[in-house]
Amino acid sequence: MEKKDQVTAALAFPPVMAFVMALRTWPWHFKFAFVCALLSFFTFCDGWYFVRLGLVHCSERFDHWRKMPRKHLFAMSFLNGRVLPGDIDRNAHCNNARFLRECGFGRRDFWHRNGMWEIIRANDCNLVVGAQSVRYRRELSLGHAYTLETRLMHWDDRAFYLEHRFVTTDYKTNQSFVHAIVLVKNSVIGKLSPSKLIEKLPDVGAYETKCPAMTRELQHWIDYNTASSKILREEAQK
Repeated sequence: MEKKDQVTAALAFPPVMAFVMALRTWPWHFKFAFVCALLSFFTFCDGWYFVRLGLVHCSERFDHWRKMPRKHLFAMSFLNGRVLPGDIDRNAHCNNARFLRECGFGRRDFWHRNGMWEIIRANDCNLVVGAQSVRYRRELSLGHAYTLETRLMHWDDRAFYLEHRFVTTDYKTNQSFVHAIVLVKNSVIGKLSPSKLIEKLPDVGAYETKCPAMTRELQHWIDYNTASSKILREEAQK
């Protein structure tokens, strides 16, 4: 069984079992059984995540149907969000893990709008997070509106490197503040390198195929990841 089939089966098991058990206990109460199945989906699975993922997929298909022009590779992606009750922790601010989860949706939006995700899937490739680091600068409280900015910084033979920023704007002073910044190594799984995938973009411009110079902070971050991998390999050989 493939991994996707295993995931589908694992997600379907709780609501299906709840539906069956409810029907066995109260025969012919289909509405009640359906409610039990729905509650089990949100109790035992991260229901809201998959609901949102489905809505995002529908939005992407709608964009494809409208034949929306793709953005160029270095165009920044903007995703508006707000801190909801399900996002906060005991400190009454956005949970640290929620930042990274939101970045996943930011990357999906980024790769969809510049056409890269369609190229990746068409060439039997995939993108996975190989490493990511987050720096928190100021909390996001309940109800706080923010914009998630995503941009491409660099790529090498095996991965793309992206930056996410959680930005708020004080509309009284018209000043922006970066609450958190995230560096991500988006590794390419498949036979093609990032540069080869970029060359397959429709109407790709010459400026898009030229890799940006690596910034100092990104170089330090890559060096840290390389050193960490070396240390872990040495520990495993002892």
